[in-house]
Amino acid sequence: MRSSPVTQAFLDELLAIAGRERVILDPEEQRRYLFDRNFTLYSVLLADVFAERRADAVVRPATRAMLTDIVRLAVSARVPLTARGAGLTTYGQSLPLAGGVLLDIRDLDRVLDVTPDAVTVEPGVILAAAEAAAHAQERELRVLPSNYPVSTAAGFVAGGSAGLGSIRHGFLWDGNVAAAEILTAEDPPRFLTLTGSDANLVIHAYGTTGVITRLTFPLAPARAWSEACATFLSFEAAARCAYHLATDTTFALRLCALQQAPIPSFFQPVRGLFTPEQSAVLLMLEERDVSRAAEIAQSFGGALFRWPSRPSISQFAFNHSVLWSRKRHPQASWVQLVFSEERLFEQLSELSARFGGKMFQHVEFVRRPDGSISPFNRSVILDPEPEETRTIIAFCRDLGVHVINPHSYVLEEIGMTALAVDVERARAFKARVDPWSLLNPGKFGGTFYENATTKAR
Repeated sequence: MRSSPVTQAFLDELLAIAGRERVILDPEEQRRYLFDRNFTLYSVLLADVFAERRADAVVRPATRAMLTDIVRLAVSARVPLTARGAGLTTYGQSLPLAGGVLLDIRDLDRVLDVTPDAVTVEPGVILAAAEAAAHAQERELRVLPSNYPVSTAAGFVAGGSAGLGSIRHGFLWDGNVAAAEILTAEDPPRFLTLTGSDANLVIHAYGTTGVITRLTFPLAPARAWSEACATFLSFEAAARCAYHLATDTTFALRLCALQQAPIPSFFQPVRGLFTPEQSAVLLMLEERDVSRAAEIAQSFGGALFRWPSRPSISQFAFNHSVLWSRKRHPQASWVQLVFSEERLFEQLSELSARFGGKMFQHVEFVRRPDGSISPFNRSVILDPEPEETRTIIAFCRDLGVHVINPHSYVLEEIGMTALAVDVERARAFKARVDPWSLLNPGKFGGTFYENATTKAR
């Protein structure tokens, strides 16, 4: 990566396009755009790398036409572009490595169309607003991020992979993005609409394969979801109960999250609900199924209770378990794992036997299009020694567990190969739509070590 070729003439043109009130040049004012929303990264390694993050300009385009003009200007000057939504980053997805222009797309926030089948939105739409628009048609989004009250549509698609509803409808690339319109970084830029499997080229790609300008999400019939939690003194019992519920297709679930003790006791806002000895299964399910779920939990030795009205149970699922664990243990680390459905209990047992007291599991159950279940895991590692995480990763691989390394911002290393994405196809597509590698440079290609040591200063 080269240093950003930003000149005063470029900045003058940028100001002429967007206006002084929408261009932030002062480094102190830029600071709030150069951190993730929680002002922390889950990986200490990544926090060190992004400590020197910078941008030459932060711009908040007000219209589609203004966004187009900004991208055209940046491409013609060969200035890097990094798009940002709400900044709910885990791996530094929206943090620039090479300076240039940081595009804050949150003012492009219109819901454009809603039908019984789909909702079409601009990139900065908060997904709670998209969900509300769907509810007006008695529909709902099939998959939502756990932070949907603040997450933007393009931020979720570019930086996420699964969420509420994945237990029924799969990952984002399992048909949960019907269409994605992008603006390329060609000279001049052009709009492309990607549908079907082509839409997967922008999913979890951190904006490296196009600036997302419009998204269409398929809808499902709306349901009245209830929130409940079952607790167990045996992690194995909790795991077997969670798997039973996740694979019972007579249940309508929006969430089924298994949390090994003591992770639930780290949930500070609801810490009175759990003891350090209790493992838990977090559920979003239909009201009619609550009593039946309670009976099943009891059959596995657990007890089910209704979740408090606030905060939502979604704030303790997916990556939130890592966030709450790091609030309690600031030096905690983590790895992401994909277990084998057929060997799930064996693999969980082996990990508990080998790393009990050090490594704790959080499993989300994701239903794939073929009906199989993908046990998608966030493992919390409490206060590891320097080599301990590497030892754990090696053990997991020997056990047949697929490891997604969360201590990297390079797409190929952080799970692109596990996300049903043809990497070579994505690489060829990027070469066409971003021939000068201007889009979020450093995130696609190479390795974390190579990019971290050669990033622009």
